[in-house]
Amino acid sequence: MHLSDFRGPPQLDGAILDVTLRGEFVYPVAEELIIRNIPFVLASGYGAWALPEAFRDRPRLTKPFTGRQLQEQVVAMCSGAQSNVGTRDQGPISTHNCSDAQ
Repeated sequence: MHLSDFRGPPQLDGAILDVTLRGEFVYPVAEELIIRNIPFVLASGYGAWALPEAFRDRPRLTKPFTGRQLQEQVVAMCSGAQSNVGTRDQGPISTHNCSDAQ
């Protein structure tokens, strides 16, 4: 499944993407999120060396991760989304859920 399979603009503030789900990589979804300017964090048990070069500079949670590490990444992701309000082609970014992350 790809994010482009959904009709209309997505109602996402951001995403946490597990790099491998049921033996398939999540990179097509990550690429679509980049196109749509939706922030995301990659979760993987491997180091940055295992990621395609295009994703090595993206925020990453190394598994296993703690609840605190997850919270820190979500807050950072939401802070970035809030600083980009109104910059997406699809219109303003909704950040109402992000305020709950802090």
